[in-house]
Amino acid sequence: LQAGDVVMLCSDGLVKSVPDAAIRSIAANHESAQSAADALVERSLHDGEQDNVTVVVARASKGAPKADSSTVLRRR
Repeated sequence: LQAGDVVMLCSDGLVKSVPDAAIRSIAANHESAQSAADALVERSLHDGEQDNVTVVVARASKGAPKADSSTVLRRR
């Protein structure tokens, strides 16, 4: 991750009702990750989504380490 990168996890309730371009814009243009997540849920509900809507937004800070090509992630 690089400083300023935004990572988002969400349920299908968001992506069924809010276009990808709007999701990117909302996630990138809010002052905090919390306000971006809140705005995305509100937009989905405003657009009439009836399903559950869950959104988690995280932003990499200026102090975040740069990615190293030798880093290996292991999953169990």
